[in-house]
Parts: sequence; structure tokens; C-alpha cells
Amino acid sequence: MDHSPSQSRDVKFSADSNEADEREVSRQTEALRTYIVRVESLMDTDELLKEFVNLFELSGELEPSSNAGKTVEWLAARRVICNTQKCSLCNGQCVLIMDDTDIDNLKWYCRACNRKQSIREGSFFMLGNDHSLFQLVSIIYCFIKQLPHWAIAVEAELESREEAQAWCERLRSICVKWFSNHQHKLGEQSNELTPKIVEMGCSRCFEKATDTSLTPKVHSPKNRVSQGPSERLLFAVVEQDSRKCHMINVTYWRNPKWTLGYLLHNKLIPGTKVVCDECCASKRCSGINPCSFVHPDGLASLRKCWLRFKRFCSIYPYNSSSGMNDYLKEFMWRNAFSHGNLFAQFLLCLREQYPATSEM
Repeated sequence: MDHSPSQSRDVKFSADSNEADEREVSRQTEALRTYIVRVESLMDTDELLKEFVNLFELSGELEPSSNAGKTVEWLAARRVICNTQKCSLCNGQCVLIMDDTDIDNLKWYCRACNRKQSIREGSFFMLGNDHSLFQLVSIIYCFIKQLPHWAIAVEAELESREEAQAWCERLRSICVKWFSNHQHKLGEQSNELTPKIVEMGCSRCFEKATDTSLTPKVHSPKNRVSQGPSERLLFAVVEQDSRKCHMINVTYWRNPKWTLGYLLHNKLIPGTKVVCDECCASKRCSGINPCSFVHPDGLASLRKCWLRFKRFCSIYPYNSSSGMNDYLKEFMWRNAFSHGNLFAQFLLCLREQYPATSEM
């Protein structure tokens, strides 16, 4: 049977329409899935710690300019945002839908309640709803690499250095909270079952990092009034052959002996051998086993710790006593994981403090 040209065009148009409909159905089916990534793509702790990335690789994996969904999948695979979500009203299973009005282009949708939820629900990234997920990941990476505030503002395309500083304070609070959730003691036994040696010392410190003095000195009571409240005394305990440390900021009118007693009784495992400088030896508490005094030149681990802290303060200068305490804990957190994957360790902190409990 002969077909006219118009009939052939109709058949071709019908075939094209069917293909378009199939693509649309396929797109809708994909969009209505109940998970972001498949369960086999979820990374456990060991897999995450083995993953080392630089900023170039991170940009390639997340593809910020072409596909915002890649960043969502990257975060879900590392379990720092929920891979699945339950409706907060009916507890029903939500599905994933496209939403061009949302900054992430994706939202959780409850068909029973006709209600949408952000894919950031319950995660740390809820704090930055006016920033893209790629921006927030970039801020975290730059913070871990200790970039100055102005550099973070440039790399993450923030409006000002002050905004970068505010984000660094939020990230610093994650490090501070880690110490509330974990018992961090020094002096664990080595592989040879021998107690580790820790070095203890003190140093004078000012609010401005440029004025910081790292020379331990014994301060007499008559100088306490003239020095003023801006001057601090730092006590540090550093584990030899590692960077693990404890640092405490003490004002001069507080009793240094109490601080030493707190460090020795609460931050060291019993039986740990302590070596100290002359400053700590002169302020030794009664009732505490005498420390082995060595000349400050022999405290290599402690001296390196002061130098690292001086460099740390030059990047993020502090300006208040309470802020300094948080800075000390951030510095201690960085040294606790200095020989590992610090970026992955921070993602694990986000997992712990903002648990993605809705797993596939």
C-alpha cells in the first residue's frame, strides 16, 4: 500500500513524540526516587579517611557550574546530608523532586502532605541557605587548609572578609564541640607497652598575635597589675613523637598551680612521665609527683608546638579571652589529627554532630 508524504511525516512526528514522552516519563521516574545515591555508594568511615582530595579535584567532582546535583550526591555519599528523608508531619517517605526555584535545584516532597523540605534538612548546611552547597564545601576545605579570611572570601566567592571570618567561627565551633563529645587524654602506651613521655611548659601570650612571646617566664605578683587582663599565660602539655597536645589559657590572677593540677590529673593517663621547663617546675602543685625538670632547649616537641601555635595565631588572630579559648581548642583538634586526613576528619565531625539518620 502506498503512503503519501503527509502520512510519512505523520508517522515520523508520532515516533518523535513517543520518544519525547518516554524521556519525560524516565525523567519523572528518576526525579521521584526516594534516595539521593544508591546504598552501595554510601561511604563508611574507613573509605572516607582514605580519600584525599585537593581543591582542583574537588571542583572537578562537584562540577559547580554545570550540575548542582553533583554536589548533592557528593555530600550524600559522605553522609553529611540525609540520603533519604521522612516527612516531619506524617512520617511518610519523601521523594526527590526537581525545583528550579531552590538554590540546590532539588527538594524532598511528601505526596501525602503536599509539602516540600530542603535537602539540607537536619544538616550543618542549613546554616547557609543563601549560599550554594559548593560554596560551603569550599569554605570548609579552605578553613581546613588554614587559608586567611581574605583568601577564603575569594575562593568561595563571599561578599567580604568579615563573612569569611563569621563562617570560620561557625566551623571552629565544630572543633570545640568535638572535645565535649570525646575524652582526649595524653600519654597512651606505645606499641612496646611503655608509657609515652609528655612535655609541659608555659608561655606568655598577648591578644595580638604579632606581640606573642614564646619565651617561658616566671611572673612575680607585683607585675600582675601592670600587665593587665589582656596578657595571658598559656600552659601546654605535648606528647612526644606526636603532635597531640592540651593547652589552657590562664589569666595571671588565677592560680597557676590549680591549672597544672588540672592538666596532670585530668588530661594525662596515670603513669605518664612528664618533663617540664623551669617555669612549670617552680609552680609545681603539692600532692603531685615531681616532674622531671629538663632545660627548655631539650623540650623539642614543646618548642615546635609553640612555633605552630604562633603561626596559627598569625593566620587567625584572636581578640578576646573567650575567643582565644576556642582558638586553643581548634589548634588542639588540628594537632590531634595532624598525621591523618584532616578534611575527612572534619566531615566525620559533621556526621557526628549533625547525624544523617535517614539512611537508605
